[in-house]
Amino acid sequence: MTALRVPTDASSGTQNIAVMRMTGATPPPAFPATTNAFTTLFLTQVNPAVGNIPVNIPILAGEVIAIMGNRVNVNSYRAAPNTTTIAGFPVPLLRMGMQFPLATGSSTIVE
Repeated sequence: MTALRVPTDASSGTQNIAVMRMTGATPPPAFPATTNAFTTLFLTQVNPAVGNIPVNIPILAGEVIAIMGNRVNVNSYRAAPNTTTIAGFPVPLLRMGMQFPLATGSSTIVE
């Protein structure tokens, strides 16, 4: 992963982003179940960058990566299901949440 950016369709304020590797290569549980089975790989809070934030996060095949992001605590969601591609391979995107404000706390209890 070389860059991260939270879309500006709901807000253009500061960015809050957390990237987590889920333990055991399993996706987060469905709401309302929660988990702490992850390792935080990247966290930026109240980042004033308007565009992409450069990162260097290696991801191995088969890993389940969770990315949380918002701008000034305003969330923007797209209708599911969502997919993207990485190196030409399809990647499903699932909606998830967190029990605490991303702008002021570390990633804990994701759902």
